[in-house]
Amino acid sequence: MDDKIYKQLILDRVEEELAVFEAEDGSSIALARELLPQGSKEGDVFTYDGDTLILDEQATAARADRIRQKMDLIFGSDR
Repeated sequence: MDDKIYKQLILDRVEEELAVFEAEDGSSIALARELLPQGSKEGDVFTYDGDTLILDEQATAARADRIRQKMDLIFGSDR
């Protein structure tokens, strides 16, 4: 497990017993799946203090909104 404290981790995928995140620096971090709060899904944004993953609902919503805006620019808002 990684001892570094991350301000922001984005859940990329879940693989058997591991949850794989993208860190702020673009690196991938794998943590025990059991650390995930119930109901977590790909794209959710978390903070990690070395022991606990905490869902950042505001950052998750802001990230989803930015992605939606970019997709609207590319594909049009009437997809």
